[in-house]
Amino acid sequence: MHTAWLLLTFPQALRGARMRSFARPLAAGVRTRLEPVYASATASGDDPPPESLSLRVPSPALLLNHMADRYGSTSRILMEFVDNSLDDAESLYEPAKGAYRREVRVDVFVSRRGRRLRIVDNSRGMPPETLARVVMRVGESRKRGASFVNGQFGFGMQSFRAACSSLTVRSAAADRAHQIRVERSQSDGFLLEPLAPTAPEAAALCGGSGTEVLLQGFDAQWVDESFTAAAVAREESLHFERFRRGRSAQSDEAKNELGGVAL
Repeated sequence: MHTAWLLLTFPQALRGARMRSFARPLAAGVRTRLEPVYASATASGDDPPPESLSLRVPSPALLLNHMADRYGSTSRILMEFVDNSLDDAESLYEPAKGAYRREVRVDVFVSRRGRRLRIVDNSRGMPPETLARVVMRVGESRKRGASFVNGQFGFGMQSFRAACSSLTVRSAAADRAHQIRVERSQSDGFLLEPLAPTAPEAAALCGGSGTEVLLQGFDAQWVDESFTAAAVAREESLHFERFRRGRSAQSDEAKNELGGVAL
């Protein structure tokens, strides 16, 4: 009786994964065998060195938009950005003194008619290289393992894709201000632009350090009863109860203000 087998080969890009051939009967009564794909290619029996593979996503923007759908409400998206502000404020906290070096302020502005949200803080701000990393990279948070930080939703600034058409982030640090604007349909071609100190956009940062986030073009279904100044203030109070309690002993010197204010 004869023995026959078929070798299923793979493209060069997949080699190194120790693929084995798939055998199937050729006729009734004919036995099949499995043989390593590289058995005839390597006399010593050693596998060739593995090759590095790269994940290719034809439309990163489409993938990100689908991933961002995990955010079920406007408040969850908003808190992702407010988390960033409060987490950065922790750098101003001095444990030995039990206080912040200066007042910490986070303001949220709600425009129901304009379908936009604006978050402004007076924390440290970001140099351009940090601004680019924070806005453009997903899942690389340096907050992992850090104590007493609030960020927990995990998708970062790209969460805007679930609900609105554009994200603009402006940040000032060390007397320099820069901005990045991201459209929901974009996956490349982003510009990191310097802002002149006299520019109106830089003036919104109160002439010091801090970050401004502008979420524009909210889809109609997201502009619901939660898209109001009062609703935002209530959500903030619930979301940051642990943060408030954790710093209540320093409330005289460290002040966190957050409220919905209509534009």
